[in-house]
Amino acid sequence: MPGRFETVARAGGLRFVDDSIATRTLAVRAALERAEGPVAWLVGGRDKGADLDALVDAARAKVRHVVAFGEDGERFARALGLPTTVIATRDPEGVMQEAVEAAARALGERGTVLLAPIGTSFDLYADYRARGAAFARAARDFAARAGRGA
Repeated sequence: MPGRFETVARAGGLRFVDDSIATRTLAVRAALERAEGPVAWLVGGRDKGADLDALVDAARAKVRHVVAFGEDGERFARALGLPTTVIATRDPEGVMQEAVEAAARALGERGTVLLAPIGTSFDLYADYRARGAAFARAARDFAARAGRGA
């Protein structure tokens, strides 16, 4: 199913996983547990009452860096207490381009860039599919540039 823990690109030892549909605590925790570490975790969107306390232990076990975007991303990241980059851009395509770049920088040559956003997409995108598609485009663009040595 598109948007459910789907590998959308690879660049060397980096894997880009779209789990844009993961907006419930249980689904987000499952994505974190399934992802191969180290993880750069993209969080954001509009909060719908997520229990962030239930995600802290799973995050600390694997997540090296959090990339926060959208309406409540920075608040999510602060609650997790991990190193964070905040994406201030509000352009939907630009958000994912910047988020993918920040995540790849944080990981270096190996790890998983995981979009499991916690929040709904409605602050920036029409739905989770549109958010996932923007992430996939950004990841594929990054992988194509990396493949050319850029």
